[in-house]
Amino acid sequence: MSNIRVTYSGLIQFVVGLIIIIAGFVSTLIVTRSLTVEEFGTWRLILGVIVYALAIQPMISFWSTREIARGIESGKTAIISNTMLSSVGIIIYVAIAFLTSEYTDADREALIFACILIPIMFVAGTLNAINYGWKPQAVAYGYLVLEIGKIPLLLITVYWLELGIHGIILSTFIAYVATLIVLSIFAREKLVSKFNIKYLKKWFKLFWLSLYPWMVSLIHTLDILVFSIITGSVVGLAFYGASMIVAKLCMSAGQIAESVYPKLLEGEHSGFITNNITLLSYFIIPLASISIFFAEEILFALNPIYQIAYLVIIFMTIRTFLFTYSMQFARFLTGIEKVDARENQSFTDFIKSKLFSIPTVRLIQYAAYIVTLVIVLFLTLSGSSQIDLIIYWSIIWLIVEIPAFIYFYIAMKKNFKFGFEMKKITKYFLTSILVFGFISMISKQFLELNAEIFVFVPNLLMYIGAGVIGYLIITYFIDSRTKQLFVTVLKEIRSKKVS
Repeated sequence: MSNIRVTYSGLIQFVVGLIIIIAGFVSTLIVTRSLTVEEFGTWRLILGVIVYALAIQPMISFWSTREIARGIESGKTAIISNTMLSSVGIIIYVAIAFLTSEYTDADREALIFACILIPIMFVAGTLNAINYGWKPQAVAYGYLVLEIGKIPLLLITVYWLELGIHGIILSTFIAYVATLIVLSIFAREKLVSKFNIKYLKKWFKLFWLSLYPWMVSLIHTLDILVFSIITGSVVGLAFYGASMIVAKLCMSAGQIAESVYPKLLEGEHSGFITNNITLLSYFIIPLASISIFFAEEILFALNPIYQIAYLVIIFMTIRTFLFTYSMQFARFLTGIEKVDARENQSFTDFIKSKLFSIPTVRLIQYAAYIVTLVIVLFLTLSGSSQIDLIIYWSIIWLIVEIPAFIYFYIAMKKNFKFGFEMKKITKYFLTSILVFGFISMISKQFLELNAEIFVFVPNLLMYIGAGVIGYLIITYFIDSRTKQLFVTVLKEIRSKKVS
C-alpha cells in the first residue's frame, strides 16, 4: 500500500498545478508574441498529431498505474517495453504528418522535425503512470519542471535566436529530458525489479482493453484534423489554441481529485468522495470565473491578434468546467473496478466491466461530436469567418458534454454515497460571481489594453490576484469547510517546519 493521503496529496498537486499554469502562461506568452498566426497554428497542429503517435503508449502505461497501486512490481518492464514501442509511434506520427501537410498550409519540415519528441514522451508517460500509482504528487512535480524549464529555453531559441517552431520543438525536447530525471528519481523504488516477460504477455493479451479508452479519446482529437483539413488552413487552430489556453485554467482544479483514483485502486472508497468533490468545487468555480470575466484581457496579453476570440472562451470554459467533473467521475468509477485483479477472467467479464463501459459512453459522445462538427463546418464554411467557425466549434463542444456529465453524475450516485453539497457550492458560486464580476468591471475602467506587455501583464495579475484574495477571505468567513481547510493547511505547514 502507498498510504496515499487524498486531501494532502491533492492540495500539493493543486498548488503545483497553479504554478505550472503560471509558468505555462509565460511560455505561451513567449510563443504567441514571437510567432505568426500561421506558425502558432502549425504548432497546435503538431500537438494534435502527436496525440495519435502516443496512441499505443497506454497499452502498457494503463496497467502500470493499476498494478503499482496494488503492489505489483512491473515498473522496469513497463519502461523498457514502452521505450521500444516508441519506434512504432514515430512511424505513425510521420505518416499522419505527411498526410496532413498535403491538405493544409502547415510547415511540413517543422511537422516532421517534431518526431524527435515521440520517444521521450513515451518514456515520460510511462514514468507518470508508475508514479501516479503510488506518489501522485510526483506527476505534478514532473510537469512543474517541464513548464518552468521551457521558459529560459524558449527565450533563447524562440525569442533571441528566432528559430520559430523549430525552437519550440528543441526547447520542449530539452525540458522533457529534465522532467525524465525528476520522474525517475521519484519512481526509482519501482524500477529496481527485473524485466518480467509475464507482465508483457498480460499487457499484450489485454491490449484491446487498455487502448480502448485512448482510442476513444483519439476520436475526440479528430476535431483538430477535421477543422484544419476542411478549412485548408491552420489559422483557425491558432485562435482555437489561444482560447483553449485560457479556458483550461479551471482544469487545474482537477488536481485536487487526482489522488482519489490510486486510493480507490487500493480498495478504499468510502468517506472522502463527497468531500473531495466539494473541495474541487471550491477551486474550480473561481478559476472558471477568472477565465470568463478576464477572457478579453488574457487573450490580449497572449497577443492582441487573438483578442477577438473572447466569446469562444465562454463556451470553452463552461465545457471544460463540466468535463473536469465528468472526467473525475469516470476515473472514480474505473477505480473501483476489480475485474483485472481477479484470476481467470473471461472476455465477457471485461466487456461487462466499467473498464469497457465507461469509454463506450465517451465513444458515443465523441462520435456525435465529430459528426456534428463536420456537418456544421460544411454548412457554414462558405459564409463564415475563421472566428465564426471557432465559435460554432466551441458551442458544439459544450453541447455534447452536457449529457455525458449527467450520465456520469447518475453513475456516481449509484456506485458511491455521493451527492453535490449544493449549499456550500452555491456559496462558492455566488461569492465568485460577486468578487470577480466586481473586479472585472473595475479593471475594464482602469486597465489599458494598449499598454506595454511588461506593464500590462503585471497590472492584469494584480486585478486577478485581488479577486482571488477577496474570494478566499469571504469564503473563510461564510463557510466552515473553508475555515477548516485553512486550519489544516497551517497545521501541516507548522508540522513540516518542526520536523
